Amino acid sequence: MARETIERDIDGEIYTFYQLGAIKSHNLLRRIGAILAPVLGALANNSGTSILDNDVDLKAVIEALFDKLTESEGEGIILSLLSQVHHNGVGNLKNKEIVDNHFKGRLPHMYKVVYAAFEEEYSGFFGDGGILASISQKVKGLTLAK
Repeated sequence: MARETIERDIDGEIYTFYQLGAIKSHNLLRRIGAILAPVLGALANNSGTSILDNDVDLKAVIEALFDKLTESEGEGIILSLLSQVHHNGVGNLKNKEIVDNHFKGRLPHMYKVVYAAFEEEYSGFFGDGGILASISQKVKGLTLAK
């Protein structure tokens, strides 16, 4: 049985999140994983301790992520995640033109919606008892190093 749709208020705007098809979701997660794996690997140190036990320099992680993420990969991931999102008033954020027009001049807002779409699509990995729940909690507690 498929999950029901999820409605969220982001910065005073209502978005409805649907699920991607199973194969599209799998392929997207694989693409994201291929980009994130080297970045997460960089968090490990030679002491053999868990990534979760290390101090994390979020700035270094973001820099490494942007170093690994090509323009076309980033665009593809964003458009794939947003293709499952409906905005109350705009409709389905199904293509680049709609996304460009809706988020023009509001890049931080777009990132919030993309992150929410990722959370909703892969909630089984990050929720209580999910495969990546402990990493999710660690990321929520991070701050940028100065």
